Amino acid sequence: MLCDKLVGNVDSEQRARFACPGYEVAAILRKHWIRIVRTGGLILIIAPDEKAASEAGSSVFLQDPGHQHAFSAQSFYENVVDPLLDIVEIVDMPQFDNGFSFFYLLKRRK
Repeated sequence: MLCDKLVGNVDSEQRARFACPGYEVAAILRKHWIRIVRTGGLILIIAPDEKAASEAGSSVFLQDPGHQHAFSAQSFYENVVDPLLDIVEIVDMPQFDNGFSFFYLLKRRK
C-alpha cells in the first residue's frame, strides 16, 4: 500500500507522522519488479535525492507532488535495498554528485 492517505505537497516530517517512511517500497520491488527480471538481470534505479533538495532549501515533494516518498541515498539503502539483499546484489551505487539524484544498480541473484 502506498501512502495514499497523504494529499498534496507534504514533507518528510509530515510523512513520518503518518508512518510512511517507505518500507513498503521493498515489498513492491520484490513482488513486481524482481519477479519480471531474470536471474542475472539488472535493475537501475535513479531517484531524486531528498538530502540534496533539503540542503538546497526545498523538498522532492514540493518539486513534484506525484512522489510518494523522498529518500536520500542512505535512507533508500536502509529502507529499500537492504531488505532485498537476499535476492539482489549491488553492482554499483551512488557515486555521482550532481546535487539532485542518486542511483543503485542491482543484479538479481535468484
